[in-house]
Amino acid sequence: MNIRERKMRMLAGICATKSGRMRMSACLALLLVGLTAAVFPITFLTIDDTNIMYTFAGYFTGEPFPIHGFVNLPLGYFTSLLYMWMPAVPWWPVLQLLCVSISIWVIFYSLWDIGAENSVPGWGMLLINALLYLSVLIYAVFRLSFTMTACMLGAAGVLRLLSADTGSERRELFPLCAMLESMALMIVCFLFRNSTGYSMVCFWAAGVAYHMLNTFFIRSKQERKRERMRLLAYGACCLAVFGALVWLNNWSYENMNPEGYAAFEDARGRYLDFPHVTYAEDPAFFASLGWDRQVYDLVDRSCFIDPHVTAENINAILDYSTGNTASLSSRFLTAMGYGEAFFRGNGPAEYMLVFPVLIGIWSLVRYLRIRKRGVETLIVLCLGLGSFALCLYLCFVERLILRAFQVIALPATVMMLALCMRIHTSDPLPEKKKTTVLRVMLILISLFSLGWSVTKNMLWIGQFQPQEQMQNMRTAESYAMEHKKNVYFCMPTFIDNREAFKTYPGERPTNLLDWGDTGMFSAWKTRQLEINGLNGLTPDVFRLDNVYLMGTQDGGELQVLIDYLTQDAGAKGCERVDTFGEGYAIYKVVY
Repeated sequence: MNIRERKMRMLAGICATKSGRMRMSACLALLLVGLTAAVFPITFLTIDDTNIMYTFAGYFTGEPFPIHGFVNLPLGYFTSLLYMWMPAVPWWPVLQLLCVSISIWVIFYSLWDIGAENSVPGWGMLLINALLYLSVLIYAVFRLSFTMTACMLGAAGVLRLLSADTGSERRELFPLCAMLESMALMIVCFLFRNSTGYSMVCFWAAGVAYHMLNTFFIRSKQERKRERMRLLAYGACCLAVFGALVWLNNWSYENMNPEGYAAFEDARGRYLDFPHVTYAEDPAFFASLGWDRQVYDLVDRSCFIDPHVTAENINAILDYSTGNTASLSSRFLTAMGYGEAFFRGNGPAEYMLVFPVLIGIWSLVRYLRIRKRGVETLIVLCLGLGSFALCLYLCFVERLILRAFQVIALPATVMMLALCMRIHTSDPLPEKKKTTVLRVMLILISLFSLGWSVTKNMLWIGQFQPQEQMQNMRTAESYAMEHKKNVYFCMPTFIDNREAFKTYPGERPTNLLDWGDTGMFSAWKTRQLEINGLNGLTPDVFRLDNVYLMGTQDGGELQVLIDYLTQDAGAKGCERVDTFGEGYAIYKVVY
């Protein structure tokens, strides 16, 4: 026996038991995540995660603060306590990376169990899991995001629903352990992001529907009734828990922030996320709300300091915009153009499509070959069509951003893969030569497509080099810490700070503030203003002697605010008073 055969037998022996498959999955997950962290710089996907991290760590408020509008309250308190206990550890990204890694492990061993039940060899499952990671799952590790972390937890939870093969001839019962694991993962999903939890419930419902459909093939009426009652009880229990988490999130959102925050944040989010009438299209309407061109441009840059920028006025703009409806055909063509532009401009979305499309094709081919496993094939097709419908809806409302697409594509992919492996027969079927040729062609196309996807992914990821950007942000924060008596305002995306694994000194630079964005009127923003002796973020704060603007040396990103202050708030202009770093400056508004 040569060395290769000995290794293959050893791998087969390890994968023959459930505990062995779990260990192999853990090793594979650890290896892939570790290689990603070693080769590529792991950063946050958006500045929203930076704001969450700064809030929980106490960067904004001087001490760990547990309340943030994007994260459910229990997770906020837990993370803040960790920062209080050991502030030198970057707990928020550590928690995200830990949850993502656990989710990958759960996905790997769940798929491996399904593969073992359907005679997929150990080396085959190693290859499938590795390709799944390199084509789809790697994005949740490479660019951490509380949205994608919640998505990974939800996808793992949904996949645990499919761990029992209730559609096989031996009719496995849906085990209690898998039920509890699925519920636990879904709960943590809701803790990380409520809105992502809403999306995951759709896929969770598809998993429950899969098992419910399989009960129709149980011959014993009593056993069929018992299994349906178990599924209904489980579904009701999960929905009650999910509902409680949603209620808690909404309660804290409304009651643990200053009055008016929730209404303004809801209006602000819809205004910035979805299309609306522009100032150029109807200046008279905006004038009736007290908005001129300068106010409109300020809001477009997430600056809400003008007293006329209220939830009521923003909602009035949104309501007015809905009256300008185009024909359905025109909206459809616009949506198609929007979707095409999205996929052409977002490499990761384009590369990620390869895996689910191939799974859908293989599922259909395998079903047509064996004429069995109709429930699995039906769910796969429903997942594909449902995902397309969700993406089409987002194209209609012009809100198909990368992370929204990934939240749809990722759970659909892992569910489709699990079901595809079940559309299988161990009995050899007679094949015609033409069918064999078609299968060989499909295999070659699949190999080429997966190779293209993985290669393009690695090339795209390798282009991201954020070290200079992170160093620039450290320079800006250091400058603020050296001038503690002053207050510095900057644009939220001043340096587009997405540094994840950041530790905090004993003194945190709370005197560096953005000029609005998602934290406007929030508890943490209010506390940050109070620490710096400010009663609120209004145009008058720039009259104070110790309040400055921080930006680039040409001041281009500050010009919108300066134009507003000079034309609407009585300022005469703005002068540069200091420079620091490579290309950054401090400005004082002159009255």
